[in-house]
Amino acid sequence: MLLRGFYGYGPSFWSAYPGTWFSLLHWVGLGILIFLFVSLILSFKKKSKLEKYEAVTKGLDILIERYARGEISAETFKAMKAELEAAEKSK
Repeated sequence: MLLRGFYGYGPSFWSAYPGTWFSLLHWVGLGILIFLFVSLILSFKKKSKLEKYEAVTKGLDILIERYARGEISAETFKAMKAELEAAEKSK
């Protein structure tokens, strides 16, 4: 009877053996898969924002080092810093 389904109808993906433990495990498993898929998508979005922030921060650190070593003038430092801050705000 279980191989043919109930009342002459075969089991489908959405209602495999209703009222049994297999049906409960089916829905729990489907819920877990949906949760993992959504969390995977959200983790990619968080990584991209974090990478942009780190890139701007790293650029500012390099700019400060160059200014401290005397490689660039104060006017150039201010212009480059303003450009980096504008890039940070635009994200």
